[in-house]
Amino acid sequence: MQNLHDPYRDAYLTSRAQRMLIEKRSLCGPMYSSDPPVKFLKLWTLLQKTRKAVRADPHPAVEAALQEFGNPTNWHLLALEYPQVATDGSRVAYVRNEGKREAHYNEPAGNKHLTATTVGKYLKRHWPSISDTAIRNLAARFQFEYKWITDLDEMVKAVQSNSADSCMKWEQNYVDRRGAHPYQVYDPKYGWKMAVVVKGGEYVGRALVLDGKHKCFVRTYGDEDSKGRTQSHAGLEGWLESQDYSFEDEWPEGCKFAKVRNEYGGGYIAPYLDPGADRASSSARNVSDGGDHFYRDDNGEYEWSSTDGSMDEICRSSCDSCGDRTHEDDLHWIEYEEQSVCESCLNNHYTWVQGRRGEHYYVRDSNAVTTVEGDRYDEDYLGDNDIVELDNGDYTHHDNAVYLEGESCYYHVNDVASSPRYSGDVVCLEGGDYVLRENAEWCLHSEEWIRSDDAVSVDGGYVHEDSHDDYICQLEREDVAKNCSPDELEEKLELWDETNGVHDTQVELPLEVTYAQQVQVEVAQATV
Repeated sequence: MQNLHDPYRDAYLTSRAQRMLIEKRSLCGPMYSSDPPVKFLKLWTLLQKTRKAVRADPHPAVEAALQEFGNPTNWHLLALEYPQVATDGSRVAYVRNEGKREAHYNEPAGNKHLTATTVGKYLKRHWPSISDTAIRNLAARFQFEYKWITDLDEMVKAVQSNSADSCMKWEQNYVDRRGAHPYQVYDPKYGWKMAVVVKGGEYVGRALVLDGKHKCFVRTYGDEDSKGRTQSHAGLEGWLESQDYSFEDEWPEGCKFAKVRNEYGGGYIAPYLDPGADRASSSARNVSDGGDHFYRDDNGEYEWSSTDGSMDEICRSSCDSCGDRTHEDDLHWIEYEEQSVCESCLNNHYTWVQGRRGEHYYVRDSNAVTTVEGDRYDEDYLGDNDIVELDNGDYTHHDNAVYLEGESCYYHVNDVASSPRYSGDVVCLEGGDYVLRENAEWCLHSEEWIRSDDAVSVDGGYVHEDSHDDYICQLEREDVAKNCSPDELEEKLELWDETNGVHDTQVELPLEVTYAQQVQVEVAQATV
């Protein structure tokens, strides 16, 4: 009879259960990892242990997407599709349903039961919220083979055999005549190497790369467009950036180049120094002689800007402002100072203005006046250009200003209020004169601005004293009292009657006016 309470048996079962638990945790624990690639690989492994599936590694683009984009829309669907590298070496092959998985297990050769699609389409299938640009850049890294070339002769061969054309792709007889190729200046001992894109055994893209302290590149070469112009290779750019190389506007100062002798004519051979003219600064192709090498130097004595292997000696002069030496083509003549200044001094200390006799030239920033409209003038010749100073210290053209005689100053036309409905500190009077708004009133009769000294108060506003009678005669008779003083009322009523053709009537004053007059009489007659 089995002893159900055998302590050795209980110990054995307990240890077995713990061991199974440990194995289970080691397998499933990462399923709850916050790292998407780790979680996916564990799920992939679990499925291959529990289902009939041909052993395969996940497509590297899927692993990269998990790393860069994070969680997919459906974890289980992604793993159940077993996305792997298709037979062409670049596309994604995946299982569409259970029947296809079973068929692939039974007949794995050639992956004919799997569905193949482009990397971009497959990634968009599982990461639909990621931008098309991000999907395209990641997918481009897996559509071709990318590799490094660190041998100088191989770098030259890559340039010569690249399917895309470039100014450094020389005819062989030209190379033989010179005895060398311009690309030989990029000696790997100075940190130079090349990244190439391979498709079908051919180089379809390349980029010169600088390694070491400055890990960078300035341009990539890909296919040609319909006009025969070489385009950048977006996939290579993305791949280089994933390798921690930065995309720069120009090669850093101080980077070195080998000296390559020119057997045809003497001297040295030089390449056309990237980047292209649309991105390079005026000094991006300048180099200096370092004895046994050349090096990049914004103030260099030579310029590598020719495609025939030659290099130009730079004619330099000193800037009269800061004293720095610069290329003569980069100096600018300041006429009124009779001196030449460099690009830096010009941009930081001078302004292009209109000045003497309407001519245009540079003056120092402190001598430039900018109008309200944004135009710039020489402050010494404002009168030549009809520029006036406004009351607030701004400047404008005379045609955009109004003059206030009483204030002896100009205001901008935008400060003029044409009626009480508009804002503005200045108004135009009936006669055409301009005054400050605080010294004027709006005439209800003429509907124009009038001087405050000429204004008479009426019900609801003001009228000019000369048109007060005309204004009153246009009102209703019962409104006359509200638009004049009590002392004027009897006179204004008689005028109203006469103007409006009312005859043989006794002037009847309003009760409140009659009562007021009676009170005045009684007060005057009262005994003190």
